[in-house]
Amino acid sequence: MSNVVDFSVLYGEPLVFKGLYGEDYKIPYDVPTELTLKLHHHHNEMVKIKDAAKAIEKLHAITLDILKLDESKDVRIEDIKKFSHQSLLIVIQEFGNHIRKIESNPNSKSLDS
Repeated sequence: MSNVVDFSVLYGEPLVFKGLYGEDYKIPYDVPTELTLKLHHHHNEMVKIKDAAKAIEKLHAITLDILKLDESKDVRIEDIKKFSHQSLLIVIQEFGNHIRKIESNPNSKSLDS
């Protein structure tokens, strides 16, 4: 008897940011590990930043990394800099919720966990 790993049960719905400054961004359910690690690094740097301007630059960088996951879009930092502070925070917060949803999927648990 063969051992079957069904990857179709691992994938859920994408995250969609609708109407964000006239654009819709579709973030895939499956997030690359490299980006997850990069975002953890960004977060660790954010808690150390004392200068407001540098903190906003970091928010721009994080938001850019997230929205670039929509491969149908050519997202540039110039576009992100037009976003309000609230929009940046919402994108980052909702992406964090998306990651937590993926991590809580019972089908994504490894045999060792």
